[in-house]
Amino acid sequence: MGLMMPTPDGTDWKAITWPFEKRFDDSDSYFVDMVADLLAQDTFFSNYLNSWQRAFTAYSAKDKTDAIFWLTNACGVPSPLPNNWPDRAGSGRETISDGKTSVGLDRTDDIKKGVYQLLKLRMTPINDDYTVKVGIVSNAHAARHHEDYIQPIEHVMWLESEANVAKAGDLPSATPVHYLFDGIITFTQVFTKDDWIKKNFNFNE
Repeated sequence: MGLMMPTPDGTDWKAITWPFEKRFDDSDSYFVDMVADLLAQDTFFSNYLNSWQRAFTAYSAKDKTDAIFWLTNACGVPSPLPNNWPDRAGSGRETISDGKTSVGLDRTDDIKKGVYQLLKLRMTPINDDYTVKVGIVSNAHAARHHEDYIQPIEHVMWLESEANVAKAGDLPSATPVHYLFDGIITFTQVFTKDDWIKKNFNFNE
């Protein structure tokens, strides 16, 4: 048993199987242990990282000319289009829906739910002995939808007050001010104005 991984081969891809060191057993940790062993190998990890980076680039750019696109976001119709690709009942060709195949924060429903949870956490009383930061954590940033969904709210701030006011100047100077989120933390990009988050979650160093 092993792990088959798409691997760049010039402008094309090939499937390489990395064998597991132990025969299969039915323990709960078998696959975790075997993948951990592979990740400890420099050769495997460099190949894995190279494959992942190229796949993420194809996904982000919606590059249908790179075959890996169809594993990262199998949607639309293939390019070039096979002769036997089915026709629609009306006109045109059938397409594969991308409604649930976007990754990370490109899942717009996750963005919407995340923003509500941020607001809810902000308004939840927390022990004053702790410094609490709130944000969104995901495996990948909104590579396709950042400008549409994240950027417009990136600098949103709000005041914590029960007063009915039209502008911040009407409030006492000590009125708490919050950013909507302290940070958006992903392995691909981090968005934050918070120095502690910048220091501890800089995955590029």
